[in-house]
Amino acid sequence: MSYLEATAGETLLLDLGPLTRKNDAGDTVPVDLALGGTKLWLTIKRSKADADVDAEISKTFGVAGGPGGIAVDTPATVDNNMARATVDAVETADILETTHFAYDWQLEEPGGRVSSPDHGTLSLLAAVTRA
Repeated sequence: MSYLEATAGETLLLDLGPLTRKNDAGDTVPVDLALGGTKLWLTIKRSKADADVDAEISKTFGVAGGPGGIAVDTPATVDNNMARATVDAVETADILETTHFAYDWQLEEPGGRVSSPDHGTLSLLAAVTRA
């Protein structure tokens, strides 16, 4: 579980990784985020109980019809398999008071394996300057 803090109205770069997992032999291997069929979601909500469609911010990679906004490293190695979501300043500019959000990253690998490699709280602090 992670705690992230940022200022509302600024561009946010949210990183995930490097992602590794154990294979059937028990060896640590990178998760190849660029492998065809891989899907990633970053969902940021005011409450975990909110429906996904009601999320404050949603970013995706590899999801048909999704909003996009997530880039991944290629080729994947144990040290080079990161994902980065970009949240544009305009997406949080209307947050005028410090607000705490629940967030998670969800990964679906081509074989159907689903995991949530990171989740936690994102606190967006009210900006002093709103230029």
